[in-house]
Amino acid sequence: MHFNTDSGRTTHLGSTDMRVSRIGTGTNRWALGENDEDVFQVYKALMDKGVNFFDTAEIYTGGRSERLLGACIRRDGRLPVLASKYRPSDSRRTEKDFTVALEESLRRLGVSTLDLHYVHMPPSTQSIEDLVDYMAEAKDAGKIRAVGVSNF
Repeated sequence: MHFNTDSGRTTHLGSTDMRVSRIGTGTNRWALGENDEDVFQVYKALMDKGVNFFDTAEIYTGGRSERLLGACIRRDGRLPVLASKYRPSDSRRTEKDFTVALEESLRRLGVSTLDLHYVHMPPSTQSIEDLVDYMAEAKDAGKIRAVGVSNF
């Protein structure tokens, strides 16, 4: 398959100015320390072909997905469009909980800003309005560029 972003294979991410490949890569099964070299070769090949959108989450393989994606970025030197997800739970309901989780994701990825930060699933014990407020504050602080929801 020939894939080249110059041939119209990109689109804007929502209403942002970010350009993403129409094909993205999910990293649910990536796990630092298991098959790092193989994953790096996949990452490099995808980036070489213009696939620049990578989706992960704090809960994927216990954070090891974010760590491995971050390792690939550092080794390759090219920065893709990064998306990660926050998982609300009964024990994580405050702005501090959200902020700590975001900071941990940024640290694992080795970046200062996420391009897209989602709420992983509808919260059961807190309002989505509160989460949107937390995300808006993180966006204003430059920690995230765009917000979204997943599995809603």
